[in-house]
Amino acid sequence: MYLGYTNGDVGYIPTVAAYTKGGYEVQTTHFYSNLPVAVTTDSAGRVVELSVALLEFLHER
Repeated sequence: MYLGYTNGDVGYIPTVAAYTKGGYEVQTTHFYSNLPVAVTTDSAGRVVELSVALLEFLHER
């Protein structure tokens, strides 16, 4: 999942499948984004889950 225009925050959140392949996105993205630790394997799912919940909430209003 790629995010643009995030005001300096993480612009790439690896999927679970990306962690099995390794590479820059999983191993060093946090370093270049000035984060203290790597993004966890469940982060992409959490972003999707919370985004859907927010959209459902806004739709109910």
